[in-house]
Amino acid sequence: MFLEDEFGDIIGKARTGREATVIEIADEVGISALDMQAIEDCRLTPDLNVARRLAQALALDVDKAVISAQNAWTPAAPDLSALPCIVEAIRVRFNQYHQKYYVVVCCNSRQAAVDDPVGAVYDILKIVQDNELNLMHILVTHSHSDHIG
Repeated sequence: MFLEDEFGDIIGKARTGREATVIEIADEVGISALDMQAIEDCRLTPDLNVARRLAQALALDVDKAVISAQNAWTPAAPDLSALPCIVEAIRVRFNQYHQKYYVVVCCNSRQAAVDDPVGAVYDILKIVQDNELNLMHILVTHSHSDHIG
């Protein structure tokens, strides 16, 4: 099971929330703007010293940021085998963030629901059509643009 936000996502959201530019944080941390952008794009995993400096610059919990940067913790996947359904997590890129949405399918009726569709309309339609599903519900957990697209 993967977390919704990888280290780069967390850093990008924290930087955006502080209204700082990539260049400003890169300069403060002592890395290049290209490396900073690669970290936010989840294309570069920073070493522990850079992860610490990023957390400090962005007022994040340093210990938790280091754990996130190392991918050292993920929640245990729930056991859904007893349920008469299939739950599929699908990861998409939306604007500058990686997001995921869920497709839940009743195995008996082939009825489906989509959770937090993140603007992935064509991906969702393809899944529905390819698997001959009857999409009954689109669930929106909250109104952030990275969840409703």
